[in-house]
Amino acid sequence: MLDFITDLYSGFGDSVIDTIIVILFSLLVLIVIALIIWGVYIAIDSLFRPDFENDGIITDKQFTAAHTQIIMVYNVATKVSMPQTIYHPDKWEIRIQIGDNFGNASIKKEFYNSVKINDCLLVKYSTGRLNKNNIYIKSMTR
Repeated sequence: MLDFITDLYSGFGDSVIDTIIVILFSLLVLIVIALIIWGVYIAIDSLFRPDFENDGIITDKQFTAAHTQIIMVYNVATKVSMPQTIYHPDKWEIRIQIGDNFGNASIKKEFYNSVKINDCLLVKYSTGRLNKNNIYIKSMTR
């Protein structure tokens, strides 16, 4: 494996541009590997865990209004950066405390308006396999 990496990088380095390309490619590979590891961690931590039902207390409510975000995307064919608009819809979230642990849940507007901070809800959830403090909320009822 080390020979493959050595062979890959041996053709580069003749110029500053080649060195920059190798560094950027290496960073891209590291980011992809980190994202894969993070996804595997979440899958191992949350999938196929038993569900629990317990009372939870709403400790915080947060509303994020709809907004747009503009990012620049480089088009290789035209060699021009073009603006790309991303729309983020309204988002209603609550933070729930179950025992000593906390979990967040995205909810519908009607449910958000019907609950208040310090309200008690019956929460169906699972805990993390690797990190017992992680709470994955499945459903909530009043």
